[in-house]
Amino acid sequence: METDLKDRPIEKIGRPNIMYEELRSPVKVALKILEYNDVLLENINFTQLCKDLEGKGASRGSVHEALNELTDRGTLHAGWQKNKDNHWIRTYHITGEEQKRLLRKLYRATHEL
Repeated sequence: METDLKDRPIEKIGRPNIMYEELRSPVKVALKILEYNDVLLENINFTQLCKDLEGKGASRGSVHEALNELTDRGTLHAGWQKNKDNHWIRTYHITGEEQKRLLRKLYRATHEL
């Protein structure tokens, strides 16, 4: 069975288009996490996520609420990881191939690649 091009991991960070602005905050957070997981091949932590979404109108509170909602729904997995300073930080990644497939299609629809 051949993989549909839209199911493949995203390969570069895209520029959000006009449709991106219509998305709810949890979806924007999930797309940013997907971007880190697929393009940069790493998990993202809360501080980095807030910094990246700050310019897109997301407050720390809205990011926190979105992470809670996505974790409760099973879209995200939250884990603990030591950073370079030997401190424990909470990191996030998308769970399951179905969630990744859906978010990849949505990413391609809402970003100029």
